[in-house]
Amino acid sequence: TNKQTNKTNKQTNKQTKQTNKQTNKQTNKQTNSINMSVDLTKVLEEGKLEEKMSSLKHAETVDKSAPVIEKDIHIKEAPQKAVFAEIAKPHDLKHAETVDKSAPVIEKDVHIKEAPQKAVFAEIAKPHDLKHAETVDKSAPVIEKDVHIKEAPQKALFAEIATKKKDE
Repeated sequence: TNKQTNKTNKQTNKQTKQTNKQTNKQTNKQTNSINMSVDLTKVLEEGKLEEKMSSLKHAETVDKSAPVIEKDIHIKEAPQKAVFAEIAKPHDLKHAETVDKSAPVIEKDVHIKEAPQKAVFAEIAKPHDLKHAETVDKSAPVIEKDVHIKEAPQKALFAEIATKKKDE
């Protein structure tokens, strides 16, 4: 059991060291970026940007963004060019007889009359003598006799707000 305990302690120490290293790296990166931004602001304030830019070193880069095509692969010409050329040529088309069934079919013995809406609208526009109708209107709210409605307290609140605004 002592061996196992020692082994786990070693592993824990190792993990702690790795975590500390990572934390230190992140802290150093943040500190460096802060220092760089402070240096940049100093350079801009002093007006020595061109002098600093001329002292920059050239960095060699490797552009790996281009697609990699192996040497034994041969890319053929796209067949669409031939297809488009063939489509562009004039063609001798045969005449096709069609039966257009999209039109409405109205049988010969059907007679269409004038719509009655014109007469209805004209009748509505004329004055009418209406008879009085007795109704029982129950749409009004029913307030019992023992209920007392007080004045809304918002009036005092609004007045107080208005006076405070005037005082300011």
